Amino acid sequence: MQVRLVTICLVTMIVTGLVASATQGQPSPNHGLRGITTVLVVVDLNDDGRRMGLNQGLIETDVKLKLRLAGLRVVTTAEILAIPGSHILYVTLPLWHPRLPAYGLS
Repeated sequence: MQVRLVTICLVTMIVTGLVASATQGQPSPNHGLRGITTVLVVVDLNDDGRRMGLNQGLIETDVKLKLRLAGLRVVTTAEILAIPGSHILYVTLPLWHPRLPAYGLS
C-alpha cells in the first residue's frame, strides 16, 4: 500500500511539473500541454528507493500510462531520434532513507 501511494504521489508530481514546464513562456496559463505531442520517459531510481520497495519498471509504466491518458505519444529511444519535436521526460528519484522514521524526496 505504501509503495502504491508513493508511486501515485510521484506520478502526480511529474505530470504537474510537465504541465508547469510546458506553460512557461506562454502568454496564457490555459495552454497546458499544447505543443508537446511526443515524449520519451527515462526513470532513474537510486538504491535507497529500491530498498524501500519501489520498482523502477512499475514507476516507468505508471508515468507512461498517465502521459498516454493525457493524450501524449510515448516513444522508445530508437523512435525519438526519428521524430522531430520530441521531448524527454527524465524522472529521477533521489530518495534517501535515514535511520530515523522519516523518508526524504527532493
